[in-house]
Amino acid sequence: MSERDIEKTKWIEVSLGIACSADYLISVKKFMKEIAEELGWVVYMDKKGHISENGARVYNIDVKSKTKLTPEEIVEIRDRLIGFAYNLFDIIHQDSEEEMLHHDVPINLLTAKRPEEVEMRSDDGGVLIMQYKFKDRLDLERKNPTLARLVFASLFKEALGGGTIHKTGFLDKLFTDAETIEVREKYRQKLKDFFDIEIRVRHF
Repeated sequence: MSERDIEKTKWIEVSLGIACSADYLISVKKFMKEIAEELGWVVYMDKKGHISENGARVYNIDVKSKTKLTPEEIVEIRDRLIGFAYNLFDIIHQDSEEEMLHHDVPINLLTAKRPEEVEMRSDDGGVLIMQYKFKDRLDLERKNPTLARLVFASLFKEALGGGTIHKTGFLDKLFTDAETIEVREKYRQKLKDFFDIEIRVRHF
């Protein structure tokens, strides 16, 4: 993707989603339909449901954009997306003081054969999801860092590359979910080889 069109090309998949029990299904479905109507998106629902870890049957309901979105399109609706995400997060975590955290999650970093294949997911509270090619995000950060911050809440290279590294959602996922030091090193080496991003974490 050329630099001249990275801001205006549709390359980011965006969705809002929640898993709820039958007790909340009607009200949540109504709310998700309202979101879809306001955004011009589409509602997808798992009508059969599935059994959650605590043994309850839950139903996934998602609102997805009809097409991938451009960074500029996301900025136009970003405040509304975050507002909807907080509402959904509160439904999931009723009477809880848990905060809605942001994570950048690698999807196929270890298995990708080329930098162009690497996909990432930006996750706000598990309810607002943006999925994209990682190279496209880095291209946007290089060309228009202000726009990238507005879309993704932060710049990836600022958080991970060079100097002192702040503890981020990406590092939490990357290192606490990794089962062995060997896997951690594979992640670090792949980021270095593919994108010249070097992770140096203190007190780790």
